[in-house]
Amino acid sequence: MTALAGVWGARPQQVSALLDAMGPRSASHRSTFAETADLAVACGHHAARAGQGVCIDGSLVLVLDGRLDDGAERAGRQDHQVIFEAYKAYGVAGFARLKGQFALILWDGERRRLICARDALGARPLVYRQSGEGFAVCSEERGLAPLYGDEPLQPLRVAEFLAGRPAPIDAGMRASVRRVPPGEAVIVSNGVIKLECFDRLALPEATSDAPEDQIRRFAELLRTSVARHCAGEKTVDCFLSGGLDSSTLAMIASRAVTGPVRTLSLVDDSHPALSEKPYIDAVVKAGRFDVHLRNVAGYDPFAGAEDALRRHAGPVAAPNLLMMRPLYQDARQGALLLDGHGGDEVVSKGLGRLHDLARSGRWITLYAELRGVADLYGERASSMLWSLFRAYGPGRYKLAAVMSAARRLTRRRAAPRDDLDLLAKSFRAQSGIEEEIARRRRPRPSDGRTAEHAVLLEPQQVFSLEVLDREAQDAGVEARCPFWDRRLIDYSMSLPPSAKLKGGWTRLILRQAMAGTLPPEVLWRRDKHDFSTQLRLGLQRSAIISSSAIEAARASLAPYLDVDRVLALRARLDDDRHPIGGADLQMLWRIGLLSIWLRLQNPRPVP
Repeated sequence: MTALAGVWGARPQQVSALLDAMGPRSASHRSTFAETADLAVACGHHAARAGQGVCIDGSLVLVLDGRLDDGAERAGRQDHQVIFEAYKAYGVAGFARLKGQFALILWDGERRRLICARDALGARPLVYRQSGEGFAVCSEERGLAPLYGDEPLQPLRVAEFLAGRPAPIDAGMRASVRRVPPGEAVIVSNGVIKLECFDRLALPEATSDAPEDQIRRFAELLRTSVARHCAGEKTVDCFLSGGLDSSTLAMIASRAVTGPVRTLSLVDDSHPALSEKPYIDAVVKAGRFDVHLRNVAGYDPFAGAEDALRRHAGPVAAPNLLMMRPLYQDARQGALLLDGHGGDEVVSKGLGRLHDLARSGRWITLYAELRGVADLYGERASSMLWSLFRAYGPGRYKLAAVMSAARRLTRRRAAPRDDLDLLAKSFRAQSGIEEEIARRRRPRPSDGRTAEHAVLLEPQQVFSLEVLDREAQDAGVEARCPFWDRRLIDYSMSLPPSAKLKGGWTRLILRQAMAGTLPPEVLWRRDKHDFSTQLRLGLQRSAIISSSAIEAARASLAPYLDVDRVLALRARLDDDRHPIGGADLQMLWRIGLLSIWLRLQNPRPVP
């Protein structure tokens, strides 16, 4: 729960303003290094959980957000000592030897260079800004607000937000702000910035372990990850949705720590059939827990939106963000908070196996597997089979041309066809969103393991981790995601896709590894609740996204959106006979959030 800041330039005293702008995460236990007239490096901590201050070793100065893993090679040394020794021995390349999740700022006084680095997983954020006055770096984009002032969001970032697409891993929301990419170091020397990659999340070699050894090894790595994160913690809290990931972490943690684990759960008393409470109850009966439930009946999808917009320095495409906020507030101050985020990505639902079966033309087996997974993707098995056939089936290139011509002949204005259809044509052109999508398009993976690994490299993963970090740090808790563990990831990526999907059972190896730990009704559940119904009802009730509110905001929304099409989509929201899908619900939520942001910013045309 640490905020980092550094300024090298004309006004190093601004480092305090950067810490101030990051809110509660930097409000206490501050320390600053300012030996030279033009440089200051500092850190601050949340009052509920103080961390390490500025560390000095000769001409080296370090501030650190994160924690290195314990290991025999550490021999009792503190985190900063391990980092100093790695840097002195190997330079920036030595950061690849660090085990754990971290962001750091290191001043090398002898070589007069400032180094800003993040580990390859990207769980700890770090952003920077270069201007005529010098270089500045800190943990969050809002921390740079004293420098960028009223600089507007980039049009492309707004377009990506509305389309539900994350920004590139190195892009800030404003043109003057950049993010340090995971596994890279930004090195500043003589006013020149260069990036050096020291680590990458590479695809490991396929494991030769027998199936029974795969299960044993996977279970061992997952339990070790949870135990490692819980080590030395006085209080451990855990999100518990009743799903496979959070239930797994809760059960493992309850056996790994001495006191009861506080579980934080959302339930819906107004719709018992949609509530996850039966699954939550099954888990809490099987372990030692301090149970805390939040009722989402009457959920307002825009409650707390203004504070969230300030926390994240703008709108972020995270539809459950505001629903989850009360759970962060229910956590104990200074506690470790375990989050099941990353489970779906690290232990795939079967994406790789689907691609392998389609590529090899095993269509009957593929369809059988799809019948077990289609509901998780919100589609019919036949629709998914057709999509895969178009991508991999015989004659697919001719088929694609015919389908493209058919779409041109039957094009309608009635409903959105893709994520960009509600954007104003002029804004689509100005923002360059279509060109950006084309630029980031990647070739189809060559096999199933490559497909699963590619998911981990998508910008969405880093974006999600950064959002979770800001939410937790601001609330006074230390959030960690045990599935997002380097050793566990490497082993999971070495497994054959058939270890994760077989016989219609998704994420099979996790289920097998947790046999005897999780209650059977949780272990073998096929569905996963996504709160779409609660979002739909909340949007229907909300004045923020009512037709009259959209019409009243037409002048401010029109530079970004085709307001008439937005109104048509809003009208469909009230048709309970043909409810709109999750993608459209999230689109309406993003439009509502944008309207609030524009009001806060005193609406003005896109520059």
